Amino acid sequence: MSVRASSRLTSSRRPASPRGDAEADIAWFCYDTGWRNKSEAFPLKWAQVGWAGGFVRLEPGTTKNREGRAFPITPALRAILEHRLEFTRRCERMQGRIIPWVFHREGEPVKSRNSSTCSGRNWSPTSPA
Repeated sequence: MSVRASSRLTSSRRPASPRGDAEADIAWFCYDTGWRNKSEAFPLKWAQVGWAGGFVRLEPGTTKNREGRAFPITPALRAILEHRLEFTRRCERMQGRIIPWVFHREGEPVKSRNSSTCSGRNWSPTSPA
């Protein structure tokens, strides 16, 4: 299945995570992009999101094969990123500081999944919670 078809399929099934649920957003992000969560999604920073160019990129040296990578911002991915940006801006206003990470827990970088929903080996965003 193509990335575009996959994004269309999954976008209609996405539950909203109104409180900035990093685990759900990371799971959907990784599901859509195929990126690894701990080494590629968790440390993702806003500087790596190219809104104008329409790509999210991983810098050389940050991937398993040490090569950089770029992924197009699909409508489903844009929804995740916009949701994260809105949550990030709220946290920044409350804390009075800049938060560089896309995926964070109230300003602190995500270092591991602590949701039991995401911990299963065969978990996917479409599996029941």
